[in-house]
Amino acid sequence: MNTLTKCLNLNSKFSESPLRIHESLQQLVQFDAENHRTRLQHIIDNLQQTLKVFVIGEVKAGKSSLINTLVGQEISPTNILEATASLWEIGYGSEDSACIEYHNGQNEIIPFEDVQSVLSITNQENLEKAKDIACIKVRTKQHDFRELLLVDSPGLATVTEQNAQLTRSVLEDVDIALWVLNANHLGQTDIMQEVENLAQLGKPIIAVISKIDEVDTSPERLIKYVSRHAGEYFTEIFALSAHSSQPNDEYFEYFEEFKTYLKEQVSHKAKDVKQDSVESSLEALHYAEKAVHESIIRQMQHKLTDLSAFDQDLEFEKEMLISEINSQVDSQCTEIFHNSALQQQIKTILLGHQQNDPATQTKMENLKNTLANPFIKVQAMEESVLDQIVNQQIYTIHDHVQPYYISSMKSLVTNIQQKSKQRFTEFRSNEELLLEQTYAMFDYDVKPELNETYDVMDTTMKATMFAGVAGTMAAGYTAVLGANAAAVTMGAAMSAIALPVVVCGAVLGGGFAYFQNKKNQDALKIEVLRLTKQIQDKVRAELLKTYHQKIESDIQVLKHEYARGMLGGYNIQEFREHVFAMENYLRYF
Repeated sequence: MNTLTKCLNLNSKFSESPLRIHESLQQLVQFDAENHRTRLQHIIDNLQQTLKVFVIGEVKAGKSSLINTLVGQEISPTNILEATASLWEIGYGSEDSACIEYHNGQNEIIPFEDVQSVLSITNQENLEKAKDIACIKVRTKQHDFRELLLVDSPGLATVTEQNAQLTRSVLEDVDIALWVLNANHLGQTDIMQEVENLAQLGKPIIAVISKIDEVDTSPERLIKYVSRHAGEYFTEIFALSAHSSQPNDEYFEYFEEFKTYLKEQVSHKAKDVKQDSVESSLEALHYAEKAVHESIIRQMQHKLTDLSAFDQDLEFEKEMLISEINSQVDSQCTEIFHNSALQQQIKTILLGHQQNDPATQTKMENLKNTLANPFIKVQAMEESVLDQIVNQQIYTIHDHVQPYYISSMKSLVTNIQQKSKQRFTEFRSNEELLLEQTYAMFDYDVKPELNETYDVMDTTMKATMFAGVAGTMAAGYTAVLGANAAAVTMGAAMSAIALPVVVCGAVLGGGFAYFQNKKNQDALKIEVLRLTKQIQDKVRAELLKTYHQKIESDIQVLKHEYARGMLGGYNIQEFREHVFAMENYLRYF
């Protein structure tokens, strides 16, 4: 199977990913569905291009001098400020030409003979213009290596991080790298780290130790030093001077050896090198696609686990809240029995006002048999005023309990939110470590999680995970009140308790004669206390029933909204089916 067919097959396989099929799932995990396809298309495009050779190295390592010597004429400037440097592409053309590409997308054709002066910093106007240049493309018919496109770049560790980043950003596009090392500064730790990063891309790297004419050490010792400290990263190591390219020069043989290698092993085998480079890029992309999906699967599984833990936390907090509300209601209701004003009010009701109506007297006889349970409504008697007392007490106590309920519910939400956050933080820490280990074989420009335009560590970790922890709580409050919830505060939402209007059904006000009899004063006291206790019990029962229902309702709302936020509107079964589909995608990927 040729490389192009492999590319097309991989692109077709990408289409089978559930993350690309289901847009809602894609949005839930914030997956960039087109990133890997774009990268694949770039690989396909690169397959058709000239072999791209990237000349890279630290500032003033001799990169431009080496390019000019290889091309056979002065093209890449050697004396410009690194702060104003841009990418230079130098390739073969049937006619000499030069084109400037700007950051804003515009292009400018310039005379070939003026290319050297483009970045000549002679005044402020030229300096500002240089900052706008993205790339300078030069084609020359004098190019000694027609199969190679040489790319000169700003130096690593340059005075501006922007230029260093520009150099790093093109590493993935190259087929082979010429890493120019300054013989005066071999062994720099930061430079060796950059070499290691590029080597992890799978790209062949040729080390070129330049400026050997400026040191006292022999070329052989320089090569041996680099080989001993970083030889595993380089395909070949050469030591030369770009200023010794003529037969009579002191180090001509070293430069000629390097030039011969380029012709025989690189230029003449450009097609094979290109093939190997593309194959390496495809392998890296394959592993990137697999790693991203594996990470998202782990996150989705964590969501399901977290939902279960969240429900358990919520049940525990619910029981605690019920206990606290019970205690608050009991404390408030205890005061009812010792409320002397209330007892006086009941006494007054029991004594009533004398009524000479014969019908009332008849009803009075029946009243004696019903006082044992004044909350049972007596047929044909007027509705008891005790229902007004009970309801008044319910609302009075509710006014004391309600703020406590609001505060307790806020604490409940804070507690479970903190637990969910802790679970997520632990998961994220483990996941980041696992991703780092997974991508240990790749350089950060290939690893999607660290690529500036595609951060998998960010993309895969922010898939409404913590948003589900923090954000769905507000949605829960909103759902408690329904359509008008947007206009109310959290406190108002959590306190929307529909208190009952209790009808006691007691018949009072007709027993005045019975209780006005001095012989029955003790019975009156007992009856007042009994009614006070029954009012207390009725108020307590109704408040506890109402608050328990409210707590259960609010807990269910929070569960529902949390699950809806975490699963993006999917139910648990649908969500598990998506996880299974993604596992199948990887199984046959």
